[in-house]
Amino acid sequence: MKKFLLLSILIVSIIFSGCIVNNYQNDFNNLMEMKNDISSIVLDLNENENEYILKIYFVGEDSSFIKKEGILKVGIYDDKDNQLYYKEISIDLDKFKNLSYGDGILLTIEKNEIKKSSSNIGRISIDFTYDNGKTIWVDTPISLSHLSNEKENINPQTSTDVCYMTYTWEYKGKIHYLNLYIPKYLYDYYKSKKREYIMDYSYYVLDPYDDWYLNRVIQKIDEICKENNYDERDRINLVISFVQQLPYTYDKVSTGYDEYPRYPIETLVDYGGDCEDTSILTAALLKQMGYDVALIRFPRHMGVGVNLKDGYGYYFEYNGKKYFYLETTDNGWKIGALPDELKNEKAEVYPITEKPIYLWDWKGYLYNGYAEITVNIKNAGNLEGKVKVYCAFDAGNGYVYNPTESSILTIKPGEEKVVKLKINVPYNKQTRLIVGLLDANTDRLIDVKYSAEFKT
Repeated sequence: MKKFLLLSILIVSIIFSGCIVNNYQNDFNNLMEMKNDISSIVLDLNENENEYILKIYFVGEDSSFIKKEGILKVGIYDDKDNQLYYKEISIDLDKFKNLSYGDGILLTIEKNEIKKSSSNIGRISIDFTYDNGKTIWVDTPISLSHLSNEKENINPQTSTDVCYMTYTWEYKGKIHYLNLYIPKYLYDYYKSKKREYIMDYSYYVLDPYDDWYLNRVIQKIDEICKENNYDERDRINLVISFVQQLPYTYDKVSTGYDEYPRYPIETLVDYGGDCEDTSILTAALLKQMGYDVALIRFPRHMGVGVNLKDGYGYYFEYNGKKYFYLETTDNGWKIGALPDELKNEKAEVYPITEKPIYLWDWKGYLYNGYAEITVNIKNAGNLEGKVKVYCAFDAGNGYVYNPTESSILTIKPGEEKVVKLKINVPYNKQTRLIVGLLDANTDRLIDVKYSAEFKT
C-alpha cells in the first residue's frame, strides 16, 4: 500500500508539473492501440557541488510509469553541440528494484568526468532504445557555468518545472501527435525579453537558445515522412500543417499588448498566436531544416516564403530568388497557395539569413547655432556589421542642409554602441532633422528616422 501511494503521488506530480496540457490528450489516447508503449521520458535533475544526480522515469501514453529493458544513452553537449560526456547503460528489470523513491533509474554524473567548455549553457540528451529499435528521447538544458568563466546569457535552474505540451494534427487523412517537454525557465526567459518592434522579424527567428526544442519537432516531422515515404513538398507541407493547427489568438487578448511578436518557444507553449507568431515559428523550423526561407510582410498580415527550384503557385521574388508563399494561419493551405485578399497587396520580403540587424534610437538637443545628436545602436543579428551614423536638416525636394556622418562603426553580434554628432543649424528655416544609418560599404541609407518639423 505504501509503495502504491508513493507511485500515485509521483504520477500526479508529473501530470500537473507542466504549465500547459492541451485538450487533445484524451482524444489522442483514444486513438492509441498500445497504451503501455513509452510516450516520453521524465527527468528529475539535481545538482550538488561535485555531481549531477539524474532520476529517469519512462512514462506511457496513459501517464503511468513503465518498466522497459533496453539501451539508455546519456550525453552532455555544449551550445555548439560539442560532446562533453557520453555513457551507454544496459537497462534490465533488475535496475528498477530497491529504489526507495519509486520506479525509476538513478544515474550519477561526476562533474570531473565532463570535458571543459567555454559555454555556459548546455544540454543533457537522453535516448532510450527498446523493443528492437523503438527510440524515445528528451533534451534538458543544463548550466555549465562551473566549466566556464564567460558571462552567462541564460541562467537555467535544474528543476522538473516543465511545460508538458501535446500537439495533434491531421495531414493527408492521418492523425499525428507530438509530445514536448519545455523547461518553464526557458519559457520565462523568452517572456522576459524586450520586444523589439522592427520590420525584419529575423531577430526572433534566429535566436539560438530554442534550437534543441525546434530540432525535436523536426525529428518528429522526419519520422512521419520516413514512415509514409513523403517527398520534399510533403515535408514542408507537414510543417505548415503542424503550425496551422495552433489556434489563432490576438495579441491584445492573449498578452494585453496591441502588438507582441512571440519567440518560437512562446508560441509553442502559449499554444497559438497571431499571423506574425506562427510565421516566426514556421520560418524557424524550416530554417533549422536547412531551407532558404523569408518572412513575407503585408500591410496587415505576415506569411512565410520558401525558396524552391521546382515550386509552383504564388511566389515573391527577392534578389533573383523565388520565395513560394506559405500561409501559416487556418488549416489546409499548401505551398504556393495565397489567400484571395492578399493577391493585390504589396509585400516586403525579409530573407532569414546570417546578417547584422540594427536596433537603434536617437535623441537630439538644440543649442545656440548647433544641435547635438546621440544615437544608441545594438546589433541584434548574428553577423558583425559596419555602419555609419548620418544626420542632416531637411531642405525639401530631396535636398539637405549641413549633412554630417560618423566614422565607421564595427558592431559585433549583441554589442551596443553610442555615437554623438554635432551639426550646424540652418538659420530661419522650416525644417526637420534626418537621422539614419549608412551601410559602410555602399554609403546607402539602410534605415532613417525623422523629427517633427520646426522653425529654426
